[in-house]
Amino acid sequence: MNFKINLLLPLFCLCLFIGCSFTPSELKIAEQIIDSKSDSALRILQNIKSENITFNPNRALYGLLMFQALDNCDKPLRPDSMLNFSIEYYQKKNDQTHLAKCYFYKARKYKYAQRYDEAALYYFKALDYYVEKNDYTLLGKIYGDMGDISSIQMDFKEAIKKFRLAVSCFNQAGNSIEANYRIFTIGRTYHFSKKYSAALEIYRKVLSNSNDSILHGVTLQEMGSTYYWIKQYDSAQYYLHQSLKYPSRGNNYAIRYYVLADLFFDIEKYDSASHYAKIALEHPASFFTERDCYRILVNVEYLRKDIKQMSKYMTQYQNCSDSVRKVEAQTKFKVLENLHNANKKAKGAKRDLSLVFYVLLISLFLSAITVYALYKRNKLKKNQLNSIKQELNQKQLFVSLGLAKKIKDAKALQADVRKGANPEEKARLDKRVYDSILHLNEWETFKAEMNHAFNQIIDKLESNYPEVTKREIIWCCLQLLEIPNNDRMILLDTTSDSLYKLKQRLAQKMNLQSTKELDNVLKKLATI
Repeated sequence: MNFKINLLLPLFCLCLFIGCSFTPSELKIAEQIIDSKSDSALRILQNIKSENITFNPNRALYGLLMFQALDNCDKPLRPDSMLNFSIEYYQKKNDQTHLAKCYFYKARKYKYAQRYDEAALYYFKALDYYVEKNDYTLLGKIYGDMGDISSIQMDFKEAIKKFRLAVSCFNQAGNSIEANYRIFTIGRTYHFSKKYSAALEIYRKVLSNSNDSILHGVTLQEMGSTYYWIKQYDSAQYYLHQSLKYPSRGNNYAIRYYVLADLFFDIEKYDSASHYAKIALEHPASFFTERDCYRILVNVEYLRKDIKQMSKYMTQYQNCSDSVRKVEAQTKFKVLENLHNANKKAKGAKRDLSLVFYVLLISLFLSAITVYALYKRNKLKKNQLNSIKQELNQKQLFVSLGLAKKIKDAKALQADVRKGANPEEKARLDKRVYDSILHLNEWETFKAEMNHAFNQIIDKLESNYPEVTKREIIWCCLQLLEIPNNDRMILLDTTSDSLYKLKQRLAQKMNLQSTKELDNVLKKLATI
């Protein structure tokens, strides 16, 4: 027995030494197939227990490969501590090749979280440590992500510049699929900058040059969105429905359903608009898409007169608007890039103290201007949101009080007086009730209350239809309040025939085919 122990102990120590001193075979295999077979590489890495990897080089490589595999498979990039260890290790070793990749995935994590200012700083670091000049795939991904952020922040000129750099890199890497993806993003940037014809031309080029199903789906999606913006609704529906047949990545399914919802709302198919908006919210979506979905739902519920449901969606809309405001308040990518480049120049010119001072002064000045501009813009947006919220609260209060009930109660208080009154006296009593509640004889007061109740309805009528008279505007407000025709004749001091002729004249002034369209047009003007 002692002989066996003495024989096996050195063998065990040797195995332990080998396992701790060299990269495990699983890591080697995962590293070799990570780009060609990402799913298999991810499974291999997930079967390795990270706590069993005690050798620091292996732990650092494991963290980097895990993030790379997760990103290639469109999985959430976590846990963050794993990549942080890799960064610390490669910083100590001054391993710039691995460090550039670590910074890239750190940047992507922030990008997916819509923390673009923090992401930008890590993209700059990835470029600073990029030393393998033949790794065009990594360089193309960095430029592509930079273009995405610039496009989101509406710096379209800078976005197209970065996307073209990415296309060039992927072409040099021989990766036609990724090159086509970046060509597609150039088309989408043209869409965002309202150059719709140029966008459609690029989308058609991408469809003819690529067989990738995900790219086909997102290209059809953006073609549908572009046709929607130029109000070619039949084409928009066709391409959007076609896009739903293809697989999706990220938040693209949410975008497809949201654009369909917006389209159906515009063509007054409100049930379909509500249906697609709710489906969009079931998929991963950005704050921008969620906000617009809740906007559609608020408008639909308003038209349905479901104030309770509208209020619920309005709260969600405001929450998303706050999140959007925080994203938009982030420092622009171009500003951060300029500051980063300025800092690099400053570090490379330490001997020239005057130049360092000048660069710092310019940086502080630009930062101050940026902070002040962001402060003013955020303050303006905050005031606008507060105004919308206040307007909605006043409107809900106005509607919830129930003007019809107030008028009915006021008439009930006059019941004894009305018993012995003749028709003319009753008409005078009714008119007095309406005047006291609606302030029909006080135009400015009446105008203010109706504007609060119905989304600036009087201002819109006066602006859009200058030929409409005050008398006709009053009729519009009475129509929205659903005041009975008999009471309208009393308030407008007219007959049934004259009231109908008033409606005909109003329909003509508003360029409507018939008086039947008045109700829908007024409700649409009163929509939030």
